[in-house]
Amino acid sequence: MKAFIMYAVAVIGGYALSEVSQQWFGREWIFGLLIVLWFALFLEAWKRVKPGGAGLIFVTIATLLNIGYVFFGQYTAKAICSLFIVILLIRLYKQHKDVVLTAIAFAASYVVLNLETGNFLIAWSLFLISGVATAIGFKYHFRWLKRCFAVVFGISTLLLLILGSSIQSHFLVFAMVLAVGGISYKSFGKPLRTAK
Repeated sequence: MKAFIMYAVAVIGGYALSEVSQQWFGREWIFGLLIVLWFALFLEAWKRVKPGGAGLIFVTIATLLNIGYVFFGQYTAKAICSLFIVILLIRLYKQHKDVVLTAIAFAASYVVLNLETGNFLIAWSLFLISGVATAIGFKYHFRWLKRCFAVVFGISTLLLLILGSSIQSHFLVFAMVLAVGGISYKSFGKPLRTAK
């Protein structure tokens, strides 16, 4: 029950800050940094309660969405605040590797989504981040990382196939999918086992 209350307070508090920010146009940075600070306070509480990993991932994604709501259309500001989230999460990596690395990968993906580099380059960046995250998840048997980012990897692969207009682009995507699949299967251990 304590963990549920902590998650609810973290999500509702971040959402409330993003809503209040809509009444203070021109002061988005203050509210963006307050949301980052709120997330830092949540991490301190999370370390003490030590609940399961799904809550940390969920609150991280909710925080990133709140930052996006505050900085609507301001891509550089969203990317900077998302980078602060990554820095805050890095401190917890040694104690909770799987779940923290998954949250970091989501935050890094959000940073990439908010770089003004064009759709094709963003799709390639997501493809590479999710491919590396999936491979790391299989190598170290990180349950959250491999399950979450195998899905993101599949979606980004489809995006690249849709956005890529040349045969060379399709061939490169296919080759990279085979490479990540081969690395995950051959070099990093046995394939996923089904529960008996």
